[in-house]
Parts: sequence; C-alpha cells; structure tokens
Amino acid sequence: VPVKVQAADTNGTTVETTYTPKITPVVPTSEDATSTDIQGQTQSGKPTFTEGNPNVPIDEDTPATFEDGSTTKTVDGEGTYTVA
Repeated sequence: VPVKVQAADTNGTTVETTYTPKITPVVPTSEDATSTDIQGQTQSGKPTFTEGNPNVPIDEDTPATFEDGSTTKTVDGEGTYTVA
C-alpha cells in the first residue's frame, strides 16, 4: 500500500511524494527423500527443507505435516505414510 511522504527545506517549502514498498515473498525449498526395500517392510526418509531467506528460518519446533495438516496418510494399495 503506498504511503504519502512529505519533506520540507529550511525555507519551509514542502514537497510530497509517495513511497510504495515491494514485498518479496519468502519461499522455502525442499529436496525429496526416497527409500527402497521389499514390500511390507517399514521404510524411512527425511526430506531436506531449506529456508527461503536467512532472516526467515525454517521453524524446527513446528513439526512437518502433509498438505491437509495431518501427520499420517494412507494410500490404498500402497501403504501408510507417517511424518515424524
């Protein structure tokens, strides 16, 4: 949202302009994790998450979840995934 900015010189003459900040979104990135084993065996992997900006670090105290906010997801005919 633009804001009006005003300045005056020593004679009292004023000038007005606008200042419009540009917001750059911070977008973290990730690298997929994979694992391989025979069917029925428990497998594990941990994706690597990287902050989008050092001033906005990944909050390691907030656990990762699936896109729906859950920590467990079952895919029929495939298996159950748990975020730990």
